[in-house]
Amino acid sequence: MNSNLEIPTGTRHSSATKIECMPFNIAPFVRVSWASDRLKAKWESRIRRVAEACLAVEENSVLIGLRACGLITLTSSIAASKTLSWIRSGFFGVPIDSYRSPNRQSSANCSTSAEGTAIERYLFGIAADVSRCQTALEEHDDVTAASLLGCPPCCAKFASTALREWGVSDLTWPSAANSFGREPIEDMIELTGEVITNQLWRALGVRILPHFPCGLGCAPSIELGKSLVDVACSSGFDEEMKWMAEILAWPVEWSALHGIAQIKTPILKISTSTDATPRKYTVRLSGSAYPDDALAGNYFPYIPPAKKFTEKRGFQLGLINANSLGSVSQPHDHAPRARGVLDAVYDRLFELEKTRVRDVNISRLCTSGYYTAVELSDGSQGIATNFFNIRGPYAQHYEQTLYDAVLNEFARTDSLLEEFIIRPSYIDPLAQSIKVALANALSEPLVAPDMLSGFQVNDGALNLGEVLECGDEVMFVDCAGSAVCRSITDCTSRLKLVNFCDLGLESPFRAEVQDFFDTVFGSCGNARIIENAGKEGACRSASVVVVEANAICTDSLDKVLDWSQNAREVLVIGRSYAMDPVPLFRRGATGLSTYRIMKSGLIDYMRRHDCTVTGDVISYDSWFAPVQIRRSLDAMSPAIGKSVNEEF
Repeated sequence: MNSNLEIPTGTRHSSATKIECMPFNIAPFVRVSWASDRLKAKWESRIRRVAEACLAVEENSVLIGLRACGLITLTSSIAASKTLSWIRSGFFGVPIDSYRSPNRQSSANCSTSAEGTAIERYLFGIAADVSRCQTALEEHDDVTAASLLGCPPCCAKFASTALREWGVSDLTWPSAANSFGREPIEDMIELTGEVITNQLWRALGVRILPHFPCGLGCAPSIELGKSLVDVACSSGFDEEMKWMAEILAWPVEWSALHGIAQIKTPILKISTSTDATPRKYTVRLSGSAYPDDALAGNYFPYIPPAKKFTEKRGFQLGLINANSLGSVSQPHDHAPRARGVLDAVYDRLFELEKTRVRDVNISRLCTSGYYTAVELSDGSQGIATNFFNIRGPYAQHYEQTLYDAVLNEFARTDSLLEEFIIRPSYIDPLAQSIKVALANALSEPLVAPDMLSGFQVNDGALNLGEVLECGDEVMFVDCAGSAVCRSITDCTSRLKLVNFCDLGLESPFRAEVQDFFDTVFGSCGNARIIENAGKEGACRSASVVVVEANAICTDSLDKVLDWSQNAREVLVIGRSYAMDPVPLFRRGATGLSTYRIMKSGLIDYMRRHDCTVTGDVISYDSWFAPVQIRRSLDAMSPAIGKSVNEEF
């Protein structure tokens, strides 16, 4: 293996969020609980070998001159022989502290193990460098000491602030907060996983870097990590580096509360000591892959169940006479994927609204033309776009009455369609719209004004012209038909560039999308249509990204949020996201422009009228009231404009 690992890049920010600590610490410990005996048999020895390789690389990197000094932990039984070997090689080691290793346990029932082994931590290197580093440590000159230890200056300054000024010893949360780039929401941070800078496996000794980076995108730390991988490979640890790269690419969740950290991974759970905090802090790395033999689970970070909704016998029986459903919608990729915003919404609903979720059930469900609607037994309603049953030259026929009847019958025994809709990861586009509409209905209490006191909430539709700044590069994603696009036509001259991309460009509606663009932006010399292949690059370079909430129905919202991490503003607009805003803001969105359903009986109205893309469009204005939600009170004041008519 070589060190040419693919490392996601991102913008680093200098400010981090301070963690609130209580004035006590608990004794160090490490406890490991495996997901299965089979996984333990396969991975326990590999993790031990990777940890041993990491320790050897820290030593070898000093011996070959990559770093001036190193901090090495040695058991008392080998300390004497190791220091003698250093002397024979022209190096010098001095103990700087001693303690007993944390109690470590790795059985299925988590029984307590015996007291840890006595170990010493040595500072070693060439004698002159060791003396300088030891003096710097004694004088709290963190930058000089870190430089001698090979730590980049940015990381040294960051760690010094956290350790000296904030009084924390575990830099997991500060490092993640500094990577996020915005104020975290409700003490949770969700990031795309990094390999070289991933420190969440540190309790088991699995990490490339010997120091905590100032952020997951720290360029000097990534360069050092690549060099350390080269050292490992040249030292004969190719196999261990392959295992480590695989492990550090998995999704993982770290959480801390009252001095205990829990690290959940697809194969095991780690409990260990950390700073004592009065409330829970959580960091999630989405990862890029799962282990081949990982167990399935319904919640992060476990691999989602692989059974498709359309493979279930009840679905197939219900649609036995139906024609094809999917030629308009984009095909789904059925490869394992990380859980996204919609999954996080359901996680919070089952946690925060568990009593209500247990007591309510679906009373009616309707997938009538273009919209899917769900009504719950407590009167809550939710809506989402489904793109089906469209009249006109692009009409798609399916047995809508039969489809709705089958699912309504299923809801008699599976009250919220958890088995058929919520839990499966792979469902067809029409079922996805039901999952979104159901989340909107269940979220109705969470988006009530009294539940949004921590955000800035304003009635009215978004006037994008009041959000933009001179020289902005704006990216519109799937916004064909949206009145928000029209709100910037008077200010495009002061923008650098306006990019427009829509899913309809790869469907029979390309002509309609082109007509909308020509009508709204035809006179703007700095506006252009971007094909879907160029969507990612345009999002990454944009300073403002506006994405239609329908993207959550086509399962593309999470990709757009990942691509838009460098944008100053990430705004989600439209009716399909009227659910709990917290998971959306955790993923980096800065604003939500949505609609509240204001009257009961929406399903009855939908069954009497079809909403279409071509031909007459039934007005839903009297049923909805526009509302804007900003992620924090200190954010830019939201722009309130005139009421948006019909966004579709």
